[in-house]
Amino acid sequence: MTLLATFPCLDISGDRAFVICADAQETLGNFRFFLEKLEARKTGNYEVIIGGAGDSDLVDAFELRLTKTLSSSTASTLAEFEEIAQDELLDYIQNEVAAFLRKKNTRIRFVIGARAIVTKECGCWTTKASRLKDVRKFELMGIDESIYKHLANRLYSKDMPIGQALRACLYLLTIAKATSNDVDGPASLGVLHRHALDMHDEEFIREAEEHLEELTHASDRLFVALPDIGLSAVEFEATLQDFLREAWAIRKKYVTIAGLRIAVETLSEGKKSYAPHMFPEGAAISIDPQREGEGIVVDDDPYRGLWVGGFSGDAFTQQHSGSRLRFCGKKRVVGRRVFAEVVPCKQPRSTPHASTENCISGTWLETVSATNSDDGFNHIQSKESQPDMPNTKHKSK
Repeated sequence: MTLLATFPCLDISGDRAFVICADAQETLGNFRFFLEKLEARKTGNYEVIIGGAGDSDLVDAFELRLTKTLSSSTASTLAEFEEIAQDELLDYIQNEVAAFLRKKNTRIRFVIGARAIVTKECGCWTTKASRLKDVRKFELMGIDESIYKHLANRLYSKDMPIGQALRACLYLLTIAKATSNDVDGPASLGVLHRHALDMHDEEFIREAEEHLEELTHASDRLFVALPDIGLSAVEFEATLQDFLREAWAIRKKYVTIAGLRIAVETLSEGKKSYAPHMFPEGAAISIDPQREGEGIVVDDDPYRGLWVGGFSGDAFTQQHSGSRLRFCGKKRVVGRRVFAEVVPCKQPRSTPHASTENCISGTWLETVSATNSDDGFNHIQSKESQPDMPNTKHKSK
């Protein structure tokens, strides 16, 4: 058995994307072994990823059949791919599956992802008997017990970014491996979007799983502490601050690991391994060849990148940052500095920003002062009393 999870999501441009993951366990009688269940292939004018639940020979047979047909086809659009895949699936069910299987209760299911290289389109489907179904919400197959569906429903949200969908998939697999005898082994993880079909390596997956485990332990303690109304206000605040410090420490550890890996691969291997879900926007990697052993420094500062101005006395001085992030919709005051929050853009997906545009009113920064802030942003403090971590309290503009 296996667990295959597919989460639809959005890439950094707001276009459709998909994260597909699977465990590695294969069971044969009383024995089990591990194998790679997801593999990206380039065939014809497409990049394709196929995962299946059911008899392993039949799963492999359909993948071989579809990729061979595509390799000799002139088709290049996503619609043409779907038509070919549907025809191949129907013939495969009617002939190969019917001839191979005799048990009526045996089911074969697939998740099929494809990227049209020429037209830069991507799509993902699951199979229902001999029909293709477009993936619009999370899909589980193989071991899809109610507990895993319940957890996936809690984790899933509409329009979630790739980074969150990726970690939701890995978290779901972690729970399944801890609770099911049929799910185990290293995870396979593919990210499909209009620009690429990427398969993440074992090192990245292992680090992401360790990161999730550490944060889960920290958040579990917070989860049981926060509802305890027997805590005094001081204890409640201390609990929050302890979690905040621990969460930042965990983040710093894994951002540093990611930054070092990207720097080393770029320098020594010439790879371009950066993707928005692999390293935080606004963080910096500094390289100083003169500092032996400490030449690579990763800086992930919450006060950098989004700072747009600050107060001198009661006067506000606007200072745009050099971040490539787009400022949209919210602002906050931390100490005596004003930040822009990056939130989902209010503009339609089909209306991209020009390089100089943003969703924030062109006049709101000019009207902000230390004594005239919007409700929710007027907790102005001196530099001496400024908190160690950014105040996350904010309000939509």
